[in-house]
Amino acid sequence: MNVKTALAIGLIPSTLLMGASLAQAHSALKSSSPANGATITEEPAKLELQFTSPLLLTYVALTPQGQESLSLEVPERQLQADYALPLPALEPNHYSVEWRSMSKDGHNMKGNFEFNLKKQ
Repeated sequence: MNVKTALAIGLIPSTLLMGASLAQAHSALKSSSPANGATITEEPAKLELQFTSPLLLTYVALTPQGQESLSLEVPERQLQADYALPLPALEPNHYSVEWRSMSKDGHNMKGNFEFNLKKQ
């Protein structure tokens, strides 16, 4: 085995480990209720967001299709992994949710998801 091959073999595991630790440094949306892509028939009282690690949620907006966005009240500013935000009365529609946050290490993150409300 030559030196270049030995170096390459040695660098692969360390590169993979560095990538894994960087990926773990940032939280991601683990689940939501209503869930992404869900069609629900009962009006939800709250929007629940569960992240993979604690973060500071800084902004959440709910946008009914064809209407203006409504900023939801974000709870007290503290790091947490689970959030439950009260929702106003919702009419049947297609909704988009946009969220923004800051991780423990100061990185800004954002994401979005959608759901449908069809009352029976």
